[in-house]
Amino acid sequence: MSDMLGKEVREVKDELVAFKTSTLTELANFKLDIAKELRSTKWQTLGLMVGLTAIFVTIILVFK
Repeated sequence: MSDMLGKEVREVKDELVAFKTSTLTELANFKLDIAKELRSTKWQTLGLMVGLTAIFVTIILVFK
């Protein structure tokens, strides 16, 4: 009886460890995806700012 209970406890423990590992892996991948997206957005925003500044400077120089 105790042996069967111990075996079931080990099985449940193994399942929990596997679930924890897969959940942590998914979370890490999700965080990595967010980091990539933020990095991409940062460069897009920087490019937009540079472009708008160039247009603004061009307009100022043309109408000066």
